[in-house]
Amino acid sequence: MLSKKIEEEEKMLEKEKQTNSREKAKQLKTNKKLNGGITLIALVVTIVVLLILAGITITMVLGEDGIIAQAKLAAEKTKEAEEKQAQDLKNLEEQLDYILDDGETGGGS
Repeated sequence: MLSKKIEEEEKMLEKEKQTNSREKAKQLKTNKKLNGGITLIALVVTIVVLLILAGITITMVLGEDGIIAQAKLAAEKTKEAEEKQAQDLKNLEEQLDYILDDGETGGGS
């Protein structure tokens, strides 16, 4: 009699385990479906954000006041400054030569 009760309880426990595992399997399937949808939404949002960033970057690089335009302007200013510096150096050399030549001829007479 006692062994029958134990067997019945074991059968009941086995049925509960099967029911629980079926419910868990259903929950896993449901979670996978929900996660798949969320992943798709996340993918779309990510793509949109990347497109916006790409548009901003292209505008900043190639725009009228973009990085490339600023680099060209800086190159022009550098070239002008180098030319001015070379001219100033030439003028300074001429003045120095004039002073030295004048000093030599004036002091020797």
